[in-house]
Amino acid sequence: MAGRNVYGPLEATLTDSAGVSFRELRARLTPRYARAWFQIGCGHLALWATLIAAAQAETFAMHAAAAVLGALGVGYAMAYIQLFFHEAAHYLLAKDRSTNDLLANVALGLWIGQDVRKYRPIHFAHHRDIGTPEDSERTYFEALTPRFIVESLTGIRVIKVLLLRRRALGKGASASTAKPAPSGSRWPLLAGLAVHGSLGLYLLWIGAYGALAAWIAGIGAVYPFLTSLRQLLEHRAMAAAGSAPAPYAEAHRMFGDGPFASTFGGAGFNRHLLHHMEPQISCTRLAELELFLMRTSKAAWLDEHRTSYVSAFRALIGREQR
Repeated sequence: MAGRNVYGPLEATLTDSAGVSFRELRARLTPRYARAWFQIGCGHLALWATLIAAAQAETFAMHAAAAVLGALGVGYAMAYIQLFFHEAAHYLLAKDRSTNDLLANVALGLWIGQDVRKYRPIHFAHHRDIGTPEDSERTYFEALTPRFIVESLTGIRVIKVLLLRRRALGKGASASTAKPAPSGSRWPLLAGLAVHGSLGLYLLWIGAYGALAAWIAGIGAVYPFLTSLRQLLEHRAMAAAGSAPAPYAEAHRMFGDGPFASTFGGAGFNRHLLHHMEPQISCTRLAELELFLMRTSKAAWLDEHRTSYVSAFRALIGREQR
């Protein structure tokens, strides 16, 4: 079974070729809040541009095309936007923690009906227990098979994740350093239902049937599928030839900076290995941390963990048979 903290934290005395220690670098790697919010804004722009374009359909064929292509666009954009909810869980979207949570709930949590204060203890448990049966975010326990894909696209996996999170909270995940959410914090869920319902009724009223189908399928199927798949590709250990990985074995990977990796793995998830080493460093500064490590004794080790999402997908789906 994999041990905890295999990939971090970094030693404060680790020094690069220029004589700069990690302690010195860490003090300079403060979050760039404006950059993070610019990226969130770009995600929202892509989301609403997709929906508006889908709403222009007039003929049956155009509605059908809008439904399919729009669902892909809506789901992909929502998956990208929600990656920043993870940043909020680490208090990395605003200097003031209360402001961080309020902005995150309005701009991010509202669209998935979630309160960041409730999500935080669950996610902190993931950092604490990764590679163990107690991990609260363990999509990577599942093999990448047709069954996994079908469950992710049909909402079955969403139900499994919600049940897992409820059990995690019940077993004391809230005992982390994060404060538990107050009992009255159901407003993101209620507001989210109201927003989605109102939007759906409006699209129905104006006859934007393709856009309505795109929104429902994008939020209900494509978005959860992409989220589940991404986490599996980041953390699922590769199988040895002719065998499956240990049930709880985890991996941490680096996925590069291409257009796909930077959006499918936005908010620093394309450097997820670095996040698990130093979770309190903002996604806006992980590239600088990578450059630092490439000038240290960790360079070769870091290169060993480089891949791409496509390569990881091919390796996992090609070698795991259940």
